[in-house]
Amino acid sequence: NRGGGKLVLVEPRAHAHGWSGEGPAAARRVSVDFNIADRFGMTQRVKDRANEVYRDYTQRKTLRGRKAVSVHAACLYIACLYEGAAHEFKEIAGGIKETTRREIYRSYKLISEELDGKLQMNAIQLKPWDLVPRICSRTGLPNELKRAAEQTVETFCKLPRASNTNHQPSTIAAGGVFLVHTLWSSPEKEDSLDDIAAASGIVGATVKASMREMLPFKDRIVPAWFLSQHTATANPE
Repeated sequence: NRGGGKLVLVEPRAHAHGWSGEGPAAARRVSVDFNIADRFGMTQRVKDRANEVYRDYTQRKTLRGRKAVSVHAACLYIACLYEGAAHEFKEIAGGIKETTRREIYRSYKLISEELDGKLQMNAIQLKPWDLVPRICSRTGLPNELKRAAEQTVETFCKLPRASNTNHQPSTIAAGGVFLVHTLWSSPEKEDSLDDIAAASGIVGATVKASMREMLPFKDRIVPAWFLSQHTATANPE
C-alpha cells in the first residue's frame, strides 16, 4: 500500500500492521514498499537489495521501538552502497520529511553494525566520478561536458594531493563539474553554479571552494581533447 508518499510496511495479503511489537517471525513476512525510492529514480535492483537488507536484519533483531521510515531509509542507503548507486546518505535523508537525519543515521548504524561482515564484503565504495552523470543530468548539461567532468574528477582523485582532501564525494564531483563548466565555451552557456549546487546538494560556496582546489591542476586533470576545443577562462569568483 502507498501512503501519501510515505514509506509504509505492506504485508503480502495487503493487510498493513503496526510497527511496535512485531517480532522477527512477523517481520520476515513483510516486504517494504520504498515509495520514496522513486523520487530519486532508484532502480528495481536497489529496491530489491534494500528488501534483502531489511529481511536480513529483522531475522536477527526485533524492530521494536524503531521508526519504520527511519529503518526503511537506512536500508535504502545500504542498498545503494551494495549496488554502487550514486545516492549519498545526505541526499536520501534530506529527501525524507517524515523523520530526521539523526534517526535515519541511528538506524543505519544499528543495521550496519549487525550486518557488518556482510556489508564489508559486498558494499561498493562510491567514487566521486560516479556522481558526475547525475549532476549533469539534473542540470541539463550536454554529454560532452559530462564526459570531460568524469575524466577530470577521476584524474584529480588519483593525484597524491587529492588523497588528503576531507571533501565528500559529492563535493568533489560538483567542483569538477563546475570547473569544466567554467571552461566550456558555448553560446548556450549560462551561469549554473546555483544549479550545480542544487543538483549535488552542496551549497554554492562549497562547490566554488572545491573548484578552486582543482584549478591549479587544470592542465593535468581536464582532458586535452576538451581543452583544445574550449578556451574560456575558469574564474572561481
